[in-house]
Amino acid sequence: MMIKQDGHVGENRRFTFKICGTSSVHQYLTKFAKAYLLMTILGIALVNVAMRFIDFEPGSSWSIGILIGATSWVAQAVGRDEKRVPEKAESWRFAILSLPIAFAISLIVFGALEIVLRSMGPESLFTDLPKAPVWIWLIAFVFAALVHILFVRFSFPYFAKSTLKIAEKAAAKRK
Repeated sequence: MMIKQDGHVGENRRFTFKICGTSSVHQYLTKFAKAYLLMTILGIALVNVAMRFIDFEPGSSWSIGILIGATSWVAQAVGRDEKRVPEKAESWRFAILSLPIAFAISLIVFGALEIVLRSMGPESLFTDLPKAPVWIWLIAFVFAALVHILFVRFSFPYFAKSTLKIAEKAAAKRK
């Protein structure tokens, strides 16, 4: 039994996010962090392999694939565990809380990659970056953050709903 936010006692588990955090939010944010880190490392490896064998220049758009993979993996876990689609408020909170996680992982991975590249020679990840004013970088960061938040907010319930539909079809086949 669990006491719901309105004070009533209920049998069903609630998947509620609070800014202070609950065990479920930490569990799903941890899953997001692990998936994002793994997919970032695999993405870098696959891009490097592809660049060696074919004329392939991924640009910055490959990172959205990492976000899609991590978000879908966590949303599927929510669908399986909670057996429901996250509410709008939960999706917004998850999207906002996942942004600093993705940003920190990206900084750590690319910082480590920069250290490795500099130790091997004069190559650097940042040599080709244009010398733009700070305000342009801030606009770019805000735009990327908005894309992240909006994508996660709207895809999170979609992926959870897809998982529930697949589970319902599998259950119907078993009967």
